[in-house]
Amino acid sequence: MFTCSNEGKFVIRDLINDDADDSVKTYLLDGPISCAEVAVMDDNMRILIAAGGRDNELKLYDVDFGCSSSCNLNRLYSVEIPNHNINSMVRFANDLAEMRPLRRSSFQYFTTFSEWKRLVPVFVMSSTEDHSLSSMPIFNWISSVAFVEHFGKRMVCAGTQYGDLIIYEAEQPYTHETETAFFHLSQFPINVLHVFCSGRYLLYSDTMSKIGVLDMDSLKVVNFYDCLKIGPSMSCRIFTSSSPMARVSCNSEVSRFSPIYVLATTLDGNIVVYKLHNNNEKELKLIVQEAGIIPDLEILDVDSYTALDSVFASPEDSKCVSNKRRRKGKMQSGISEESSEFG
Repeated sequence: MFTCSNEGKFVIRDLINDDADDSVKTYLLDGPISCAEVAVMDDNMRILIAAGGRDNELKLYDVDFGCSSSCNLNRLYSVEIPNHNINSMVRFANDLAEMRPLRRSSFQYFTTFSEWKRLVPVFVMSSTEDHSLSSMPIFNWISSVAFVEHFGKRMVCAGTQYGDLIIYEAEQPYTHETETAFFHLSQFPINVLHVFCSGRYLLYSDTMSKIGVLDMDSLKVVNFYDCLKIGPSMSCRIFTSSSPMARVSCNSEVSRFSPIYVLATTLDGNIVVYKLHNNNEKELKLIVQEAGIIPDLEILDVDSYTALDSVFASPEDSKCVSNKRRRKGKMQSGISEESSEFG
């Protein structure tokens, strides 16, 4: 389990061996942090952290648990100085240590020594020229982030406060490159990124009324749902099925996935449940008005999707979707006009 504060304090806790001496690891990232995500590497001894926030561009941190702490702190970070044929290798390392109790207690024997280690990013979203000129301000505002692993390729996706979605490759060596894809999806912040169907699709949502599905093979928006009553959003949870779906060709503009459930709470005190189909149809399954301000909401079940499906599923869903898709194909021969303006 990991948590991250707005100031950049990143804490990893081992829930299985919670009583071990090294069950809690604390690191410092470049703040402020609005969102953070972790990807486990192939050898299970390394993790890749993606984090960003207001005026804090997307950065990747590579942490290796198999080596000593100094190896993670003393990575070489290359900065290219413009107009000079010089590569300046700058070494950043900073250890902060203090005495702090892990548990709330007045007894002194509960006090232990904890090290805070400042990590050095191995990838920065801005260009090297912008990074080397410290006087230039950074105007990126990262509001959501997600890792996508599909067909052995790892990518990192970042949503911004200005409605943009930016995709980068997240493979070694971590060097600055132009983004793999850039989309302007909304005039409102992209606050949710959700990966499903084994990395084939990426769902995005803004804070007001729009949800879309991006095909990671073709890098096109294949589904779009508008005028949803999910905003102004306080929290938004996405629930998708883990069952495998029939394969669709990489160049196909037709998506195929089980219905998606959206559970959202709004600033005006509503709780909303939507069911989204792969033919761009949406169903408002539940709305609870004046429930109060709810900053976050979760379903306490081992399989949240099955729990929602048992309540809101209809026996006619599969039959209805296939018939509607055929009628839609006769009329438009493809995806709806709503999503084509974003393709």
